[in-house]
Order: sequence, then structure tokens, then C-alpha cells
Amino acid sequence: MRVAAEPLKDWLGAAGVAAGSPQAAAAWTAEANRRGEHLRAIGFAQSALEGHAALGIRETVGLRQQFALALARSGSADGALAVLEELRGALPPDAETLGMLGRVHKDLAALAEGGERAALLAKAKDFYSEGFAVAGDAYCGINAAALSAVLGGRERAAELARAVLAGRGQGDGYWDCATEAEARLVAGEVDRARELYTAAAAMGGARPADVASTKRQCRWLCRELFGDGGMLDGCFGAAVVAVCEGHRVDLPGAARRFPESAVPAVRGRIADWFRANSVRAVYCSAAAGADLLFLECAAAAGIETHVVLPFPRGDFLGTSVEDCGSEWVAAFSKALNAASSVEILDPQMPVDCDAAFEFCSRFLLARGAAAAASREWGLRALAVWDGKPGPSPVGTAAAVERWVRAGVDVEILDPSGGEGPRAPGPSVSNGAAFSSVHAAHPGRARSEVAVMLGLHVAGYANLREGDFVALDDGVFGAAADLLAGKDGAPVCEGAAGSYVFFWKGAVAAGRGALELMGVLRSRAVALGLPVDFSMCLHLAPVQRVVNPLVNSYVHEGRAALELRGWTGRLAPGAVHATERFVDFTALEKGAGFQFACAGTLDSKGRAFGLRLYRLAGAAPR
Repeated sequence: MRVAAEPLKDWLGAAGVAAGSPQAAAAWTAEANRRGEHLRAIGFAQSALEGHAALGIRETVGLRQQFALALARSGSADGALAVLEELRGALPPDAETLGMLGRVHKDLAALAEGGERAALLAKAKDFYSEGFAVAGDAYCGINAAALSAVLGGRERAAELARAVLAGRGQGDGYWDCATEAEARLVAGEVDRARELYTAAAAMGGARPADVASTKRQCRWLCRELFGDGGMLDGCFGAAVVAVCEGHRVDLPGAARRFPESAVPAVRGRIADWFRANSVRAVYCSAAAGADLLFLECAAAAGIETHVVLPFPRGDFLGTSVEDCGSEWVAAFSKALNAASSVEILDPQMPVDCDAAFEFCSRFLLARGAAAAASREWGLRALAVWDGKPGPSPVGTAAAVERWVRAGVDVEILDPSGGEGPRAPGPSVSNGAAFSSVHAAHPGRARSEVAVMLGLHVAGYANLREGDFVALDDGVFGAAADLLAGKDGAPVCEGAAGSYVFFWKGAVAAGRGALELMGVLRSRAVALGLPVDFSMCLHLAPVQRVVNPLVNSYVHEGRAALELRGWTGRLAPGAVHATERFVDFTALEKGAGFQFACAGTLDSKGRAFGLRLYRLAGAAPR
């Protein structure tokens, strides 16, 4: 079953589809996988499986297979393996399951070295070969051929490739073409393979994740067989994810940054930039002015659009659209209705919180980076900006500086005109950072986006009097020594078994959490203390304020308070992370994290749930 290529933006509403039948849920999950929305596919599939808990494995096999595919594509090979092994143990041999088992073992081989890598590749080949023998499945057959060639069995590889070409197709024009391309490549027919890969890429416009998977496999084979992984990259063409921000249109009597008279020219320049840069997806918000022009131009060009709002659309309309006039209100409604996705970051965020807009800006960049990575596309940023610092630490100037720091290719369109897009200057800073250490003054405050780690000590209330000294000196002391030796050591707040650490970067926080968990647990066991530790990583706006009673800065706000509550409800012994944190790790190079789905956590009194993941590991520095 294939769902129509319509916007998959109302994921809570889609849960109604899941409740109807597991087949419909499997179709929705498959569509999310095709689009590269693997974390969303995981959350949707898991919710659907919970809703169909009364059904057996046989009735939900398609949904479980799509769940495993989403886990594998998001880097959670161990999680995918657990789902697939359960299917294999409960049902007769099935080519789909066997093919996925082959894929997972190939993924695991990419993380291994030497003899272990060879053994995992051989095991993957065996799974693929079994899938081809069971049902003549072309996907299994071509992967068995490819692995045979890589492992040195060229004759067997050629034999399998011929059998795949002689057999039935997969009933899918894209995969049939991509499979033939791979078969020709395995057989050494590079010119014919180039033609077929080019044709497959042209067919795969609406399924970027499938094209990305084909491209990765092509690169791997070219590297293994010919020593040049990029020799056929040109077959797949250029495609770009664009993250866009810009000025609101000027209000009467306001500073002249983006006058209404400049709108037609800016609209045309945006459309030209999208066309010249092969933009295929746009991530932006929806304020009157540049944002809505980005969305309008993208929709007119058939480019998919993804809208992120800091708070509910009614509130956003009131703060960022309505005061500019009815024409912009109509454009807002049209843009959101046409969007491929609309995400509300926090239904309860107050509209006067500056950090809500900063969070939205940072989240746009994170989502765009994640989409570009999953699709093997480029990432670029476009700002409609007059080049001048804004009146606050949030806004277009801050966004441009953030993009530059992240190493993103940035271009600027000045609303007043000029020769065309230009690169930003060497520094676009619009304010000094809020110092973490200086004399505290009551009333001084700043809202900021914080990377947070909640730490809960399970069993703290049951400690005996003498245990507290051992915990503080022997356990927390060792943890403090670990953190003090790191660049950018976090700030820690809390007491009585509940703490929150505040880090500057998501990757540093993730690595720090893993090391911290190891030290805390090992020291507690060595000292015989009856405690364990729960951790949860999150990212959200908070208020940094002065507490005059203790004359120091502290982080206050609902996000930090709720994080303490969430962490206390999690099973000890593992580092968990919210989906917000997972998204932001895509922005920082060299993270190497693996995330395993851990369910959905509903915070008491909130209108939405947070998907949770277990941080399964990280690559060494």
C-alpha cells in the first residue's frame, strides 16, 4: 500500500490512520522513510505498534519491517537488528526481512575493522543470498552480488548479477533501474552503469532517501572495486537544502530595512537564487516579509517547504504577520496549507520570550542540516538582510552569524538592491555574549537557548547518613574532576539528588554525558552505594536570571524544571535524549552518535509528547 504524495505534516492526526489498520500505518511509515524523515518514521511506527499491541507479529510484519528500516537508516543498527531478529524467529524466511538483516550487518561492518569487518560482510552476504534463494528477490540478489565482488568472489558476483538481470523486477521503476545500474557496475560495465544511475536519479525526485541510499551504495562499490568512491557522483546531479531567514517587511513609521516597494524585486531575486542553486527543499519560518516570500517562491517552483514556528500559529500570526496587513495574512495561510511539514516547537511558549525566536532559528538550521545529511544533498543558507546589526541578539543578523560559525555556505540578498547575492562579512556580531562569571545584579536577565543534561540519582532518599559523604566525595568528586579537565566545562545547578548541567554545545554535552555516566556508576559500585543514575539530554529556551538571595546567576524556566521531572521518570543506567537534542547534533561535525528509539514521554500538563532516544555510543575524538 502506498500513500499519496501529500504533506505529511500532521503527525498526531496521522495517528488516526495508524489506529485504523497496521497496513495503513506501514504505508505512512514507508512514505516517511522515502522522504528521509527517519526519526519521525521511528516515532510514528512505535506509536502505531503500541496502538496495535493486541495483534501478533504476523499481522504487523510490514509495519515492523518499516520500523526496522527507519532505525537502520537513522544509525540505530542494534535497534534494527533486534526488531528483525524477532521477525526472523517468529515467521518463515522472508526476503524483505532477510534483505534488511543483510543491510544491518553491512552497516555494522562499516564501523568495524580487520577480521571483524570481513566476518560481518560475509554474514551480510549470506543473508542477502538466502533472500535471493527464497524468493528471487532482486534487492537481495544484487546486494549478494556486490558483496561477493567486494569479498573477492568476482565469478560468483558476475553469476549473481546475470541472474538478477534475467529475473523478475521489483515492480518499481526506480529500483529496477537502480538495480540494473548496480549489476552493470559489478560486472565492470562502467559506462552503461553511468547511464542507468543517471536515469534512476531522474526518476527518484519524490523519494530523496531512496536516491541517497543508491548513491551511498554506488560510492561504496566504486571505492571498493575501483579505488575511487566519487567516480559516478555526477550521475546523481546537484541538489540543495536551503535554510532561509530575513527581515519582516517594514511597518509604517519603522526603520527602513525592507520597504514594501522592494517586495517584487526581492521575490524575483529569491526565485532566481533557488533556481541557480538547484534548491529542492526549503526550511524557514513564516513571518510577513522575507519568510513568506521564500515559501511563496518555493511553492511556485515545486520545491518542498518545511515551516517551523516557535509557538502556535494563532499566536505567531498575532506577533509576526497581522500587523503587516491582510495580504500577508492571506499569504501566511496559503504557505502553511501548502507546506510539506509544519512544526510548532512549543505550544505553551510565551510570545514575549526572545529566546523562542532564537530557538526557532537554531532549530531551522538543525533540521535543514539533518535533511541534507540524510538525503546526501548540499546545505546552503540565504538571508534577506540589509547587513546591519539588529536591535536585539535575535534576528537576521544573529542567524547569519550562526550560519557562518556552523560552516554553512551563506549568501545575502540586500532588500535595497545591489548586484546580487553576496557573502557575509567577516563578522556580523550584534552583541557580546552574556558572561557566565561576573558580579550579579538583581533584575539583569537574558533568555537563551541552552543545551541541558538532567541528572537524577535513583535511591538518593534511601541513603544512610554516612553514605552522603561517600557520594559527595567519592562519586561526585570523581565526576567533578572529569568535567574540570574538559574545555568548556558545564555549569551545574541543583541539589538533593536532582541536577541540571548546562553545556555550550550538543556534541560536547553528549560526549560528556556518556563519560559522566561511566564515572558515576563505576564509583558508586566501587563504594557499595545503593544508587543508580538517570540522564536526559535536551535543548530548549530558558531564562538566565540573578537570584539575589545567593547573588549568582541561575537558569530558570519551565524547560529546566520539567527536565528534572522527566529525568526522574526514566530507567536508570542509560543516557536518554529528546528529539530536540538529536536534531541539533546534526549541526556539529564529528558527533558519531547512535540513537536508539526509547518511546515517547509526555510531560505532565503538556499538550504534546516528546520522542526519546537512548544515546548508544559516540565515536572517539
